[in-house]
Amino acid sequence: MLDHLVERIEAGQFGCRLPNREVLASEYGVSPHSVARAIRALVERGLVVTLRGKGTYLT
Repeated sequence: MLDHLVERIEAGQFGCRLPNREVLASEYGVSPHSVARAIRALVERGLVVTLRGKGTYLT
């Protein structure tokens, strides 16, 4: 899932903001916790920034 998210980000499929965790979890057939781990990895790679209560934005 993480590699696929990176590919989608690099391809510009999300615009400026990622869908929320529940939407991504449903899309990938995983738990929201798994999505949260993937988002943390994206933050560590410098691809996104998470603003509490506002969402996850591409950098």
